[in-house]
Amino acid sequence: MALMTRVLLIAHQRRLSGEKPYQCSYCEKCFIDKLELVTHQTTHTGEKPYKCSICEKCFSHKQVLIKHQILHSGEKPYQHSGEKPYQCSYCEKCFITKANLLTHIRTHTRDKPYKWEKPYQCSFCDKCFALKQYLVRHQRIHTGENYNCSYCEKSFLSKGELNWHQLRHTGEKPNQCSNCEKCFITKSELTTHQRIH
Repeated sequence: MALMTRVLLIAHQRRLSGEKPYQCSYCEKCFIDKLELVTHQTTHTGEKPYKCSICEKCFSHKQVLIKHQILHSGEKPYQHSGEKPYQCSYCEKCFITKANLLTHIRTHTRDKPYKWEKPYQCSFCDKCFALKQYLVRHQRIHTGENYNCSYCEKSFLSKGELNWHQLRHTGEKPNQCSNCEKCFITKSELTTHQRIH
């Protein structure tokens, strides 16, 4: 069996079984393959390895770079009629589909969205989010508004990531083992340690 075919087969089997053997050392989230893990970890480290060849702006995800480069080319790959027949009775905003309108109405009524609904839409790239705080965090990718480390030149998309990063500078270890009182910076480090008890 060819190597690429084997890799795809393993990934497919993991998706079916739910197995996620690659764990993020920052937040304990798990992934099917190493590439997904490495891509995810850039949200913690603030690393932006994808650089625009035209304006030299850097991005943490390749897909965001690709969307950004479309701005330089002037290309408009998606076109629709522009018709939005479904109007919100609360704010008069209009939508292309009734489903989008119903999802939007929940932002006014404060009804909890279903897991699959993502009523908060990014005004820069049209990506949608289930919670407003996820949208706000995401939009910092576009606006460049980041939380800057006071110890070094790194910056982060969320205050939580900045706080975690600064613990590395201060040496503070807020996660204490209840069995031996040893302390760790992250919960995942503590969890790994507790397996020895």
